[in-house]
Parts: sequence; C-alpha cells; structure tokens
Amino acid sequence: DQLLTGEDPATGKYFALSMYSQLPTTLARPSRGHGIFALDISARSPYDTNFQQQVELLQQLLTANEDVLKHFAVLTFDVGTHWLQPRFMENNKQVRSDLAKQLYKLNLAGATDLHRALRETAQPSWFTATASNLKWDVFLLTGGKATWGETRPRALLDALDSKHVAGVYAYAPFSNNADMDVLDLLTHAHHGAVFHTEFSPYDTAGRDPVLKAHRMLSWRIVGMEAAGAADVISSGNIRYHYNGQRLRFVGRGMPTGPITLILEADGKKVRHTVKRPKLQINSPLVPRMYG
Repeated sequence: DQLLTGEDPATGKYFALSMYSQLPTTLARPSRGHGIFALDISARSPYDTNFQQQVELLQQLLTANEDVLKHFAVLTFDVGTHWLQPRFMENNKQVRSDLAKQLYKLNLAGATDLHRALRETAQPSWFTATASNLKWDVFLLTGGKATWGETRPRALLDALDSKHVAGVYAYAPFSNNADMDVLDLLTHAHHGAVFHTEFSPYDTAGRDPVLKAHRMLSWRIVGMEAAGAADVISSGNIRYHYNGQRLRFVGRGMPTGPITLILEADGKKVRHTVKRPKLQINSPLVPRMYG
C-alpha cells in the first residue's frame, strides 16, 4: 500500500493511492451449477494484444470454481457466434485441458456483434429444453464495445431477457478499452458486477480474489469521500468492490484521513472506510496520473 503525492505549480496538489482492501462483511450468493462463458474473439477485442492471457483467465475461473460450477459452455463471438461444444460440459481437469487446446488455436478477426452473442447466451440454439427451469450464470469476457449489428444499450440488455439467465458477470481489462457503461448496465440489471482483471507478474495478490468474487454479494461503488481532498475518482473507472481487490484512487489536494467508499448492493447502502497508507512518496508525475 502506498500514497503518492505531487504538485503542479499552476493547479496545486494531487495524490494517487494504491492499496488492497477487505470488506468488513460479505454475503454469499447462491451458487449456480451451470455457467456460460462468452469470449470476445473479434479483432476489436480489448484483449487483442495478448489473447493468451484472457484464455488463461477463463481457465482459472473454471479451475477455481470447480467445486460449485459443475457444468459450463463456451461461446466465442465476433460478427458471428460459435460454440466450442454445443452443450454443457463437465468442469473437470481433462475437459479444461481439451478446451485450452481449442482456445489457443483461435484467431482474432472481424467486428463485435455483442447483441447477437448476448442473445445466444440467454437462449442457446442447441438448448431445446425450453420448458426446463434450469438457470445459469453468464460470464462476459469482453470489453463491451459493440461495433456490428444492434448497438443500442437497451437492446443489448433486452437480449439477455430469459428465464434461464441468473447472474451476469463481466471481466474487463484494467484499461480504457472497455465500455464500462454497457458492462455496468448488463451486470447491474442481473445482480452481477464488473470485475477488473490485471495481468502483472508483480501483482499476483490482485489476481486470485477476482476468481471467486462473483460468489459474494456485489458491492457497487456509488461515491467516494476523503477529508482534505476533492474530486476523488477511481483509477481505471472501477465500478464494483470485492474482497482483496487492489484499489487505486486519484484526486486533488491531500487526504488527511481515510478514504470512505459509499457502496450499494440490493438497494442497501453502506460506508466502507479504507485507511490511508503510512508509506508516502513524493513524485512529480502524480499530477499526470490525475489528468
């Protein structure tokens, strides 16, 4: 945990805060035994610079949740959609190994028809048991930027309208390449969340908590306060908070005490205090971080 401070002669003092945070209490979500992963393989995917890392995230999500996620299916999409297997597969080591071999052969190409992909995850073309009450969680591995077909946010949300869809969770890159408004709309409507993913060899602690974050109540960040500071915002446009998450804040001035997060879940608001780190480093680059 560290606090960076800096000053611009023309505009004043700035700060940047980086820390891991633990929520005081967490409530478990009902675990679904089935899940569908929608993997963006379009050329405009925010993961096009290192698609292998996104495949690894999918594999890690399956492995970490093997105890509750017993069956899964994987849909890849660009302007079209393709099921790696047109059925729910058993979540075990052998199946995951076979899946990885298929995924690493994929090539990124085409535009992103997100609407078509969402509609297919909500009602798979191969799922003929329409009278079934089976429910599944949807895991979106995409930046949420629709560049083909229907792009209106409301239409994208309507595409997920199905009695089979339970929670919707999105895994967005920690960058500006994601349409956070769209991902927030899709997940919030289904009591899910948007989780930021990072792929840094120096930040291994920040990776494990996100793998099981969907199993807990999703706390949405609706406000931030800090005594002695103003215009406090989250770096990377983070919208949700989960246990063990690495949080980054930037703002004007100098926080004289803790940062307070105003969190909301299921209509309930709580105030969560994040202590100010003891380690403080001065850097002339901090005003740039805010800008």
